Amino acid sequence: MTKRQGSEPNSACGKRCVHTVAHWGAALTAVVQVEAPRPGYINDVLMACMGAPWLNTKTVVAISADTNIEDAEDVFHAIATRVDPARDTITVSNTRSSLYDPSAEPLPEHPPFRLGSKIGIDATIKDRFNKDDFLRTWPKHWGEVDLKDYL
Repeated sequence: MTKRQGSEPNSACGKRCVHTVAHWGAALTAVVQVEAPRPGYINDVLMACMGAPWLNTKTVVAISADTNIEDAEDVFHAIATRVDPARDTITVSNTRSSLYDPSAEPLPEHPPFRLGSKIGIDATIKDRFNKDDFLRTWPKHWGEVDLKDYL
């Protein structure tokens, strides 16, 4: 089930919506729907979510308001079309990780803590681009052809 934090506009931290997406098979992932009022704001949001003890997140994805936060296909489309990995990701290594992350290193001297890494992905529409470039387009007659008609 989706867990919503700060789902009201102007809620704490000024986000529109935060979802943890365990039902997508990603219990350590959060998606944040947010608009940036200034440069650097998205990075601030990603870092805040990665460091929040109540989320225990390993992956945080920031998306724009035009992306359906409850639709995995829409979120992954934003990642595929709006992310330059060199410019739009943040990685933090050797940091607190979820107790339930099997990829994180257990700390025998400090049970039950684990050490791992986190990633923040900015999949928002960037001001440096024309927003119209991010409108979805489909090939002519997309979805109109049924393969069964030709078999």
